[in-house]
Formats: sequence, C-alpha cells, structure tokens
Amino acid sequence: MLGSVVELIQANFDREMDVSDIYRNFLGCFLAITFFHINKYKGSKLFISAFIVICSFIIIEQYALFSVLSLKYQQYKKLPVLADFSLKNETLLWSEGEIIEKTTRRENYSLKVTLVAGKKYSGFTFKDVYQDWRGFNTIEFHLRSDSKDVVKLCIKITDLTHDEGSQNYNNRFNLCTEVMHGENIIRIPLEDISGAPNNRELDISEISQIGFFMIDLTKEKTLYIDTIKLK
Repeated sequence: MLGSVVELIQANFDREMDVSDIYRNFLGCFLAITFFHINKYKGSKLFISAFIVICSFIIIEQYALFSVLSLKYQQYKKLPVLADFSLKNETLLWSEGEIIEKTTRRENYSLKVTLVAGKKYSGFTFKDVYQDWRGFNTIEFHLRSDSKDVVKLCIKITDLTHDEGSQNYNNRFNLCTEVMHGENIIRIPLEDISGAPNNRELDISEISQIGFFMIDLTKEKTLYIDTIKLK
C-alpha cells in the first residue's frame, strides 16, 4: 500500500507514476511475507511453493538486469578490450546500434549505428562501459565510416562526478576529430581525459559513459565501431 501511494503522489513532484514499480513493490512484499512464513511454519509446502513462484517472477522481471550483470562480468574478463561485440546481447551496453558480422583478419563483429539528419546533435552512447581505467595510458577507438566525405565526430567521456552533478560541458572530456572514409583509429591519452574538466580531475577509476555524436547533420551517416580498447 505504501509503495502504491508513493507512486500515485509522484506526479506532484515532477515525477511520473510507473505501474511496473508498483508490481515490483508487491513482488518484494510477497517475497518477504512468504520467506517469513517458511521460517514460521517449517516444512509448509504451500509457502515453499509460493516462495518459488515469486522468485521465478522476480527472475523474469529482472532478466534484463541479470543479463547486464553477466555482460559486465564478461566485459571485465576481456580487459583491456572494452568492446569488440563478440558477446551475446552486447548491444544492451549501448544506447542503440546493431551488431553485424564482418570478415576481416582482425575483428569479426562491429556495431553499426546510423546517425540521423535534421537534429542539432545526433549520436549514441556506450552507456555501460567498464569503469576503472587505472593502470592504462591510452584508449583506442577503431571505427569505420562509409561516407565518402570527411565527417567530424565528437567524443565525450564522463565520470560519476559529472553525471551526478551539473553535467556541464566543461566538466567532462570533449574531443571533436575528423573521420575519413574507411578505417580510422582514434587514440586518446588518459592523462588528457583526466585533465579535461575545469577545476578538478576526471576520475578514471569511475568512468560512467562514452558518448559519440555529430552536429548539424544534413544527411544520414553510418558508423561502424570495431573495437574500443585500453593500452
């Protein structure tokens, strides 16, 4: 009841009611109630069965979370490679894009992302990047462009302090660079990233996101991210 009331009054505090949150609240309550009764009435098949059913609903409800946690563990095992798109469901770590197979002697998979025209900023985000970059000196981006023209790609890198604060432009790392047709390698020293914000150091042990965007596109562009790795 308390969880439902909280959801209902959120509209008065610049938030929106989420029915799925009410559902999760009830699952949590029923999990606690059945667990309590299992301990109180030891051996009760009714409450044990109810407990198993509720646990199953929670697993189904949190499948996406479990998938991301599994991906994060596999991501850790691949270090110093941050992304090469060889993992199942790796797109869950990105805001958009599709994984395609390619046949080169270096990489087998790429993330294909289409940047649409007609907006001030068109981009995508590596939203669940591995956070701790300590012990490395450089980050490398291996990417390809199918545009015959030279295009300008901007990269932003943020830490948790930036995301939890004012999120100002000058409180993160920013780089805009030219991308040629075909294969490109962008190398960025980590000392440039840590020293980028004004009046503080960007914390490379708590990296939160890597964003990619283009400005004022007049026609659609397609990028392929092959590999992102630390060195």
